[in-house]
Amino acid sequence: MTVDRRWFIGLIVALVVSLGANLVVAGIVVAHRWVPPPPPPFALGGPSATEGLFGQLSPEGRDVVRETMRATRKELRDEFLALRESRKQVKALLEADPLDQAALAAALDHMNAQNAAIQARYQRAFVEVASKLSVEDRRRFKPSRADDGRPPRPEGAEHGGPPGGPMLDGPMPDDMPPPRP
Repeated sequence: MTVDRRWFIGLIVALVVSLGANLVVAGIVVAHRWVPPPPPPFALGGPSATEGLFGQLSPEGRDVVRETMRATRKELRDEFLALRESRKQVKALLEADPLDQAALAAALDHMNAQNAAIQARYQRAFVEVASKLSVEDRRRFKPSRADDGRPPRPEGAEHGGPPGGPMLDGPMPDDMPPPRP
């Protein structure tokens, strides 16, 4: 092999590597420029959650909801930290060898009791909010879940499909869950 041929092969390798690097950089630029960012994680009780759940309320009603839920979150801070520790304990018990079934069952019962206490406190806060809202705001309030536990369907999707989208034909088997909107 001559020096000219080695130089030519080295140049081709360098060009291919450069082309690959440029394509990677171009892909990153395109992804950041034209692909929308992912939505932020859902934070229960944050301003966006409050606005989403109670967006139809008057400004005064939204302020009542926001302040009451903020106070409830502050009140429950220690309970949330204790729940986090309970979850860590359950994880540790699951990973232990041998598995202590009695301790795991007790830890799960304790964690469920903590969850129930937190949920009960949020329900009392909801009752407190409802008592402070005007009649008009209570009428405008739309729960975030339908009676069957699923989120409400968007306008135009009363028959189970997305607006203008495909519909499911025929009955569904009893063991199959309903489609998500």
